[in-house]
Amino acid sequence: MKLTIGENIRNFRKKNNLTQEELADRLGVTYQSVSRWENGATYPDLELLPAISELLSVTVDELLGMPQIEKEKRAIETFDELRRECMKRDYDAEKIVTLLRDIRRNYLDSDSAWRPWS
Repeated sequence: MKLTIGENIRNFRKKNNLTQEELADRLGVTYQSVSRWENGATYPDLELLPAISELLSVTVDELLGMPQIEKEKRAIETFDELRRECMKRDYDAEKIVTLLRDIRRNYLDSDSAWRPWS
């Protein structure tokens, strides 16, 4: 899988009406670093990915360019796990909350995941 993180940072940054300099300031890096990410010369530090995704209002998966098919497959698996846990007599409420948070953060835009619940 080809990483498209630089292109994605550029596209999401522009959608959020941010300049390279504004994004850099908020992340505590130089605008040259952002430029290098966007041009594919380097990648952002792994520890910056959550902050970048939060600033750009996207998931880390979207930032990395994870293919939609893989995302939907994982969404279905997570919904199935939630369904199985909810059907147990002695369900684990903490696990259900964790799964719901995962779904809310990562899969609400995944149409195929909602079909089993219709």
